Amino acid sequence: MKKRKATKFTHPQKIALAAISISMFVVFLSILSSVLFSPERTTKNLLSKLASEYYENYFYAKFIDANPSITTKELEDILGKYQTSGLAAIPLRQLLLYDNQKNAASAPKLEKYCDTNNTYMKFYPEPPYSKTSYRTEYFYSCNFE
Repeated sequence: MKKRKATKFTHPQKIALAAISISMFVVFLSILSSVLFSPERTTKNLLSKLASEYYENYFYAKFIDANPSITTKELEDILGKYQTSGLAAIPLRQLLLYDNQKNAASAPKLEKYCDTNNTYMKFYPEPPYSKTSYRTEYFYSCNFE
């Protein structure tokens, strides 16, 4: 069995292969950084977390859980009328300031990209009107560039 000689690359071929390899590495790094360090995704995730905490642990706890004598029928009457129209819009500023400003530490992260007065969300209670049965619609006034 004959041994095959390894192909020797010429100097220009080595330079071309190196340039292609470096280009591929740079493209890979830029894609990776855009996936891992997306300010838009990070901001939206933080806003979503604040919104769910607000609805579940503040709004629902303060107005529904605080009244243990409320019946299922009364709960349907109270929240049911907001199923299609939604509750009043809550601006981002309110999420940052409610409950003795417990979310104030998140303000710099959100204010960097979003207008806290014009970024807001609406909550739409859904049957069976439990603490976690709702949907949230977001209205962003943000610049992620």
